[in-house]
Amino acid sequence: MGANPSRTAVDVDFNCWVGNRVGDSLQKLSASTGEVLATTTSGDLPRGVAINAAGDIWVSNFNSQNLTRHDADTAANTLTVRNSDSNGYGLAVDAFGRLWVANRGGANIKAFDAISGELLKWFDVSSSALYGIAVDIDGNITLRGSAGVQILIDGRPSGLAGGAREAFLESLPASAVDRVELITNPSARFDPDGTAGILNIVLKKNKLEGVSGQLQATYGTGDNHDAN
Repeated sequence: MGANPSRTAVDVDFNCWVGNRVGDSLQKLSASTGEVLATTTSGDLPRGVAINAAGDIWVSNFNSQNLTRHDADTAANTLTVRNSDSNGYGLAVDAFGRLWVANRGGANIKAFDAISGELLKWFDVSSSALYGIAVDIDGNITLRGSAGVQILIDGRPSGLAGGAREAFLESLPASAVDRVELITNPSARFDPDGTAGILNIVLKKNKLEGVSGQLQATYGTGDNHDAN
């Protein structure tokens, strides 16, 4: 294995893919023997590894501010995508074919097409401590390992729940969002009971007026964490 392994992902054949911070390499390890099956150079300081539905391996490279896509058999680099003004840390692919990137440098969350690498969404987040991101089959997002965060819109709850909540978040255009605030230590004006914190989506003026209610999603906080 390479020096200073950082992040891992497991493919459908149970092979383990490892990003090594020292040497800037990506390695494929046999699930049964641990033998190194393939090695390639990714970008500068790989910090996240994820696998899409086609079996391609994606790596977020912190220092070089890009994402690299790699062949599942040879680990060869097949595509490099610029992660502009951002230092990628955690990576995850959701059930809708989107590659989510938590950018610790740049304080934002981006969604790319997990096949083509096209940028789909970009949300600025009022925190520079974004480390890891995971997306479950229902499209719920977990940041930094914790779940159960309350989601507000412009500081107010809404009446949306279940499928309506997920449909709203899916249809919300990035152009309508001014910023996303992470509230890890809510003040008395919020009710944090049963949550790991609050995610407040602040909309741009005159965008989606009349939306109200409470959204529930998953979001991660805390200093003890890891991300794959």
